[in-house]
Amino acid sequence: MIGTCRHFAVLSCALLRYRGIAARARCGFATYGRIDAAQFGVYGTENWGPAEIRGKAIKDLAALNKVEMLPWDEWGRMDTSYQGKTGPEYDALIDKIAAVSATDNHGAIADLYVSEDFAVPAELMR
Repeated sequence: MIGTCRHFAVLSCALLRYRGIAARARCGFATYGRIDAAQFGVYGTENWGPAEIRGKAIKDLAALNKVEMLPWDEWGRMDTSYQGKTGPEYDALIDKIAAVSATDNHGAIADLYVSEDFAVPAELMR
């Protein structure tokens, strides 16, 4: 089988859930802390840097709501972020995602996900 790490994570999650084992795929990068944001991205794409980190935070929020997406899926303001057209207000929302996603507060995670910017649109779910 050939695929990306995301393919294998989502497939493993689906198989575990099928067997009745609680499982959740997460989305992000392996290294955090003081980093050079320009070093993070998906090989084979033009998606690198701070915008890619923002996108991963949104995809992780979706994953925490049992909506596992592929690395190249984009929705909400992700495209605008890749174009460098979002500002401090959007970064504050991403910081909020990061803070809430680091908790076990499932209600807060679900409440944040239903935002127009963060919920995966129905057309991507097909």
